[in-house]
Amino acid sequence: FESAKHPVDWQALLASIGGDEAFVRDLVDAFITTGDRELAAIAMALRTGDADSLRESAHTLKGASANMRASAVTAAAAELESAADSGVSAQIPTLTNKLTTEIGRAMDYLRSMVNVDGTRGADRLQRKISAKKAH
Repeated sequence: FESAKHPVDWQALLASIGGDEAFVRDLVDAFITTGDRELAAIAMALRTGDADSLRESAHTLKGASANMRASAVTAAAAELESAADSGVSAQIPTLTNKLTTEIGRAMDYLRSMVNVDGTRGADRLQRKISAKKAH
């Protein structure tokens, strides 16, 4: 079960963009920005009872998370979108909590992967600079 492992299929994400580590950083930044924005919109929609806005934000998160290969987020967003679309309001708070948890896990994981990759890249660059100075 994927959500028990990594919340993002990192290898599939990298493969989908040709292994471009600079571009993956941009994607992670955009996903986190979108996630924060849409979670805030969902919270507002819950407070105001705006099912259309709730559905639209869940739909946006479903697409964004699918692009990032975050399948647990995609599934949670799809469930929330469906509940908002069909007016099953009793499930919405539970589904919103599930989506919030899953997107938080995905964001934390993505941040850690970008930081790890960035650190490795910086270490490689520093070694190259040191090697040139030694010669």
